[in-house]
Amino acid sequence: MNKAWVHMAKDIYIKAREFGYVNARLRAARPHLLSRETLESLCEVESVDSMLELLLNTAYGPYIDKLRTKYGGFELISKVVMERFSKKVAQIEGMVRDERKAALLYAATGKLEAYNLRMLFLEAFRGAGYSPDYIEAGRVSGRRLGLLRDVEDVALLKKIVSDMGYPIHKESEKYVEIVDDIERAYYERLNQLKSMCGDEPEVRMYIEKMIDYKNFDLALRRMKGNIAEPKFLEGGSVHESVIRKAMGGNAADVAEVFGIGDLYEKYGSDPSWLEEMYDRKLLEWAMSTGAAEPFSMIGIIGFIKRLDVERRNIRSIAIAKNILSADEIKKRIIW
Repeated sequence: MNKAWVHMAKDIYIKAREFGYVNARLRAARPHLLSRETLESLCEVESVDSMLELLLNTAYGPYIDKLRTKYGGFELISKVVMERFSKKVAQIEGMVRDERKAALLYAATGKLEAYNLRMLFLEAFRGAGYSPDYIEAGRVSGRRLGLLRDVEDVALLKKIVSDMGYPIHKESEKYVEIVDDIERAYYERLNQLKSMCGDEPEVRMYIEKMIDYKNFDLALRRMKGNIAEPKFLEGGSVHESVIRKAMGGNAADVAEVFGIGDLYEKYGSDPSWLEEMYDRKLLEWAMSTGAAEPFSMIGIIGFIKRLDVERRNIRSIAIAKNILSADEIKKRIIW
């Protein structure tokens, strides 16, 4: 038998043994994701209460029954989608037993972890009475999250978060400055993960794409004069010299080097929507690649991203009720 075929067969066997259980669980969970028809119905009903009635017959039903005595309306739907998402991600995290592989889940949960850290500082700045929605995923969750929320002193919180691997500069005093530090630390940690992706090339590619996304954001903000000279992140697929050369032209040139010239042509007049569509492009890549490679970490990461998209869609639809028409809402959600 050809050695290449033997090697391929061995690789398939190893991956099936390593990811067989997780893949089976995720396959069983997929039918519980919302269908396109259900999403369309959620867009078309007149109110958030009507959305809740529709969701009662889905995987969100038990969460609605559990929480509806405490909350109502948009607050209820927000709590419901957050709790289901957090629970599912925690279950998936518990399925990945290999420590090195588990570390790669940061490519999916790191953004959520950084979000929780941002909310912690927002809560600390605003003081008592402000209670944001947290996502129970990653290391900033559970008992640790509860303890961090008890820290009222911003300086102490900065030190604790810095010790957790998100260094915050001493001179960063404003909320926006602290958020920038957290964001940079998040992307730098992603870059460090690349050294662990030897047998997971798709995860490495996804990390590079996410770093590219942030570097595009920095380039665009600089060209519009919103920030000083940017310090571009290492680890993306587009080298800094290429980015800076494109910045000598116009925003369309920058979009082209990042491979999103088509998006710029459609949405370039609205920078915030352009970045949203770029983010969606990354999500779609992770989900489609994950579906094509189920016996791998990108398969798991892609499924987590699919859950996150569903969470975002439901909240976006609920927020838009009584503001946008059903057709306008459909244009804004991620299909």
